[in-house]
Amino acid sequence: MQNSNGNQDMRGWPVPPNPHESPPGQGLGIASMVLGIISLIIIVIPFLNFFIAVIGVVLAVISNKQNAMAGYPRSGMAVAGLVMSLITLGISSLVFLSCVCFSMIRVPFVHF
Repeated sequence: MQNSNGNQDMRGWPVPPNPHESPPGQGLGIASMVLGIISLIIIVIPFLNFFIAVIGVVLAVISNKQNAMAGYPRSGMAVAGLVMSLITLGISSLVFLSCVCFSMIRVPFVHF
């Protein structure tokens, strides 16, 4: 018999998982949170913050899926990274769309 970790003792009894073992997606969750913080800090740089926020969203989703597949709850750091990255994506999308809309407004040229 093997447990979920595939470990067994000499008698064939399953060995309980190590309580100090970290969930499988914890590193990705930390990376997502760091990228979310960085994307909020550099929100004034137009396209760089957008790409960093997209990478943060992708890492947060992968982290949560890995935790769910291993039977762990969602990582708080991954959720925080997801929220911060989505906020950055929303703000930068609004700024980009407003710049596009204002650039389409034609101001009549005044001749002197």
